[in-house]
Amino acid sequence: MTSKAKKKTIDGIQFTVTPFPVSEAIKVKVLLAKTIGPAIGEAVGAVDSFTSVKSVADMKVDGAAISRAIQKLLEPLGEEEYLSLIERLFQSVSAIFVPEGAKEKVQIEFGGDNFTTALDAVFYGRLFSIYEVIILVLEANYPDFFAKAAQGIGRLIPITGSSGPGTPNGNENLNSSETSGS
Repeated sequence: MTSKAKKKTIDGIQFTVTPFPVSEAIKVKVLLAKTIGPAIGEAVGAVDSFTSVKSVADMKVDGAAISRAIQKLLEPLGEEEYLSLIERLFQSVSAIFVPEGAKEKVQIEFGGDNFTTALDAVFYGRLFSIYEVIILVLEANYPDFFAKAAQGIGRLIPITGSSGPGTPNGNENLNSSETSGS
């Protein structure tokens, strides 16, 4: 069976994620459950009752609870452990981009001994984009989880009318730059 790479352009950079081998995916899933599981529960508690809202815009978010969720996320991880987790998640990520001062695109791999060099080259001045790539890695490796989570959230939050700025009916495709293929 061949696995399909997931590609997405984030902040002008083309990222490709090849899914982990199954044994590594299981190990990473356990690690993520241990480290971010408690934060997910806290984050869900930060959003006012899902059943009482008619659209995403109607949700009331408790800022203090979100702060507690972020604290719970970072609590089990020191700075080195957090960086190690990102390195593990990025082991099968590559990026095509134009380095600062260059004219031609280059491809860089994050796996192996190249992680720090790739991280510095790709995310310099774009630190927040790391989180979008983490989500892409999770989507590539755990598509069944995201599909089931989306179905569950869809049942909990019936969307009617407008759900956001610039979206007449709230159904605009937000991932238009995303493609699948190898």
